[in-house]
Amino acid sequence: MNNVYVNTKNWTKYINAVQDNNPIHTNKKAAQGYGLNDIIAPGMYIASFVQLKMPGLTSIDKISFKKPSFNKDTLDIKEELLGNKVHYQIIRENEIICNIKGTTSEHKIAENVVRNISHKYLTELTNTNTKLYLESLGAQSTREIPSMYLASLSASALSDYASKNSTAGIHLSQGFALHEKPQYGELEILIGDSKERRGLTSFNLNWIQNGKILASGISVIAELKK
Repeated sequence: MNNVYVNTKNWTKYINAVQDNNPIHTNKKAAQGYGLNDIIAPGMYIASFVQLKMPGLTSIDKISFKKPSFNKDTLDIKEELLGNKVHYQIIRENEIICNIKGTTSEHKIAENVVRNISHKYLTELTNTNTKLYLESLGAQSTREIPSMYLASLSASALSDYASKNSTAGIHLSQGFALHEKPQYGELEILIGDSKERRGLTSFNLNWIQNGKILASGISVIAELKK
């Protein structure tokens, strides 16, 4: 798959699968209230299409979101491999929508432990939601829980954090490293160690399952203002 056709029907399936409650993806009036022309596709949904090209992706050095994607967009995925490193560009005509740099290596990546916790997000990994996530991408079901599905839950956790603080934000970048193989069942995502600079906020995240750090990552968010 090199071309992706984006539509609200499929990204609604994605939203239901990951439980992302950011209104800019579903409510046109809310999106326009934050200065957007229309509802936009979730950034992690667009980035998730690389999962189909590289199922063994275990570490995302950085996803950089450059432009929003809208209903009925047709996107092209360009791929560059160098050893165990991979670089993707998702493009609409001549515009880069997002850059994704990752690693397919099986080597152990050091855990980035959240020290100062600001928010705890509780969810559950289920076979039903995993299937719905893959269906939103036009992919077949698998027994494995896709790493990009776990990474996508960062947006859900951050949206939950924002709603409880009466704010809204847009994802600018995301990093993710998988440390342990995920299992179906309860999952907790810890958000903390926030740093603000030039109107942007970065957070460290830990995905916790059965008392272990399943994955860790860094998110950078820009607050949306009405």
